[in-house]
Amino acid sequence: MELKKTYSTLSHMYLCQTVILACGLSAFCLALMYIGRGGMFIWLVLAVWLFILYFAARYFYYQKIEENISGDKGEEERRADSGQYLIQFPPGAKLSVQLYDGSGRLGWLLEEKAFRQQIRYFRLERGAGATFCATVRKRQNWEISIRFPAYELAFSLKEAKGKEMIFENGSRTCAIRKNGNHDLEFYRDEQLLAVVSRGMMPVSWQEKFPLNAPVLAFTRGTEEDEVLVIALLAFFYRHDKYFV
Repeated sequence: MELKKTYSTLSHMYLCQTVILACGLSAFCLALMYIGRGGMFIWLVLAVWLFILYFAARYFYYQKIEENISGDKGEEERRADSGQYLIQFPPGAKLSVQLYDGSGRLGWLLEEKAFRQQIRYFRLERGAGATFCATVRKRQNWEISIRFPAYELAFSLKEAKGKEMIFENGSRTCAIRKNGNHDLEFYRDEQLLAVVSRGMMPVSWQEKFPLNAPVLAFTRGTEEDEVLVIALLAFFYRHDKYFV
């Protein structure tokens, strides 16, 4: 899956909406002219045309982004955005998180697959094909469990107050914190793993992606740390009511 296809779908969706609105408004105006009562609805006509202009602007906006995403990048650009991903949330009733690299290629995909007996089941898939499973359940406290090929990693929510969530597994801890810039920081044993921020992205991305889109930047490159951060990210977006 590529982000280019996503933006192509969005641009065509806005184009169709624009055409449908334009045709509907034209028919409406002709009907009003035919019965001689067009003057009563002039403000309604203006409002509809504002919606048409909005949808048309969105169409051209996504068309421009689609054209700027080539799907390829050079060695210098690859080094510049290594460990950084654009976060996208596809529409739908179930939570889905897509992480794209600077070329618009899918790096990670997290999807909520089921919800049974107070347990949410997620599938986490890497672009290269590796697949992991994660569950979020409510017992006495919230628990996050991640299943790797050879072992399982689990943390339970110990504390949630203010702008911090702390999870623990024996002597091991991990945390989600909001800093003064409202960025999300992810820690494991007090070592920073990753940061999610808005408005801060590599220069080479600014012509391709919305400037205010959230960007996830890893500071440590182990696969286990990345999987843990994405699982915590899913928990945060499902339960961010804990934050003030």
